[in-house]
Amino acid sequence: KDYPMCEMKVYFSSPLSETVKRSLEKFFNPLFSGLTDKGKVAILLEFTQKAFAYESDKDQFAREKYFFPDELFYYPYSDCEDRSVLFAQLVRHFTNLRCVALDYPGHVNTAVNFKEDTRGMFITVKGAKFIVCDPTFINAPIGYLPDEFKGITPKIITFE
Repeated sequence: KDYPMCEMKVYFSSPLSETVKRSLEKFFNPLFSGLTDKGKVAILLEFTQKAFAYESDKDQFAREKYFFPDELFYYPYSDCEDRSVLFAQLVRHFTNLRCVALDYPGHVNTAVNFKEDTRGMFITVKGAKFIVCDPTFINAPIGYLPDEFKGITPKIITFE
């Protein structure tokens, strides 16, 4: 709670702790048996959308506060950038696929560079196609972008 706010890229670049990784591997590895990367990402997306109660930072802390990936398992609530940070780390850990963060006015989500053909809303970063994955909107499938963000060019945050 005492860390000063950093730029969002710092949070997206921060790895999961070994303890959290081991716990998540015990949970996810049996589910991932025989799945493609796209299937794994779909499970990780649904997990991140549904496993954490949502509350804005303003309501929870009376200020903006970004979480490092492990912090979602500590605090009772999370918001869009927190879930995006965790989701990106989960995707990188379990699939080695590249991710970027998409920073829209008032909302943050992610996009994944799938190796297999994947449909949906996408953004091109340095010639590579990244499919939008929103870990906040409950039941939003891979490729879904809410209408309110269509036509808006987000700030792209890279963190490899």
